[in-house]
Amino acid sequence: MLIPTTNEKDKVEKKPKPPKKKVKSTVSNAELERKSIRHSTAAKSAETLKRAKQQSELHKKRKRKRELEGTEEWVMPTQEELLEEAKLTEKENKKWVESFLKMEMEKQKRNKIVKKKYTGPTITYYSTTMPLIEVLDDAISVDKNKSDEVAAYKRGVHSRTFITFSSDETFNQIFPQKKYKSYPEKKKCCITKCETNYLDPVTNLPYLNAHVFKTIRESWAIHLEQHGDRSRPEVQAWLDYRQKLKDSKLKQVPSLSTPLTLHPQYLTSLQSSLQNIHTGSTNASSS
Repeated sequence: MLIPTTNEKDKVEKKPKPPKKKVKSTVSNAELERKSIRHSTAAKSAETLKRAKQQSELHKKRKRKRELEGTEEWVMPTQEELLEEAKLTEKENKKWVESFLKMEMEKQKRNKIVKKKYTGPTITYYSTTMPLIEVLDDAISVDKNKSDEVAAYKRGVHSRTFITFSSDETFNQIFPQKKYKSYPEKKKCCITKCETNYLDPVTNLPYLNAHVFKTIRESWAIHLEQHGDRSRPEVQAWLDYRQKLKDSKLKQVPSLSTPLTLHPQYLTSLQSSLQNIHTGSTNASSS
């Protein structure tokens, strides 16, 4: 007698489970397509019925209109009638085109931009390149920033910018010139020709130092002794005083007869100046 083992018992006890049945959807794709087709067909048929109804109503209206006019059917116009109608249409179109063109011309005249010419002061900038005329040195430059200048020199051209003002008034307004004080011109000594600030009140001649001043006064005294107008009391009084000084030898006055260390040209200019002063004084006394 065979005794079943535990494995066999398990095999006997285990029973296969029945497979679960899948529940299929009751609505198929075909049915969905049918439903959509039915819906679109119904909509199209409704539109067709509506259009047919409109056509029938329009036909009824036309029929009523013909009955009122007394003609049941529309008569096709002849070729002559069509040509006459075309001529009238052409005339109307021409009139309309002419009126439209006139309106456009008036519109253009109104909207035309008239550029006003500027007549005020102007400043013109003009930049150009010109041939290189000035001669440049062939010295090698160490500055790296002068590469453009060297390239321009090799090409033989250089750039120039010109600024042109329309008038001198515009230039003076933009670049006002400062008015400097005019200082009196420094006078020069009549003998040494050096600049000086001293002026002899009698002869009105500039002098540099005391030696020149004494020379001027001595020359003036000699000139009065030789060419002075002794009829004038002041001249005669001064000559008498000078003669007393000479006689008493109270003061040594340098004489022109003594040799001077001056250039002859300076002496000539001094004598001419004294001569001019003497002629001016004589003219004033005669007047």
